[in-house]
Amino acid sequence: MAPANRGTRNGFSLTDLLILVAVMVVIGTLAVPKLLRSRLAAGEASALDSVRAINTAQITYASRYPDRGFTCSLGTLAESNSTADRLLDSALAGGAKNGYRFSLTNCPGMPATSYLITAIPTVPNQTGVRVFCSDQTGIIRYAADSRSSCNTNSLPLE
Repeated sequence: MAPANRGTRNGFSLTDLLILVAVMVVIGTLAVPKLLRSRLAAGEASALDSVRAINTAQITYASRYPDRGFTCSLGTLAESNSTADRLLDSALAGGAKNGYRFSLTNCPGMPATSYLITAIPTVPNQTGVRVFCSDQTGIIRYAADSRSSCNTNSLPLE
């Protein structure tokens, strides 16, 4: 019978594992910031789409109900007896979607002739950086900092 080969290695040495962990840390350090930036960009793109959807819903609502004009209720834009008549999806009508909170304000008079949509990140610098707003003109504007307010004097989105 041949003696057992004592020079055969089974498994990894401590040095091999430390090198593997170091490589993984370097890769993670490079990948995580890009992942966070892409997540911010996706949240802001979703907020812009939502502001556009609310603008479209407001115009349609005011056309259907000229005696009321615009509404200051996201829920009103989602109410209907049939799915085909709903102007806004229920998630957006709840006031929050994909890391942003949405509100409708500034709807004076009856019929209301104006409104202001505001989209604010729920967790600043994590779900979004910019604050977006729009009014009955349909122009989307932004404030570059989530702590700033967005209004009709803010920078227009290009």
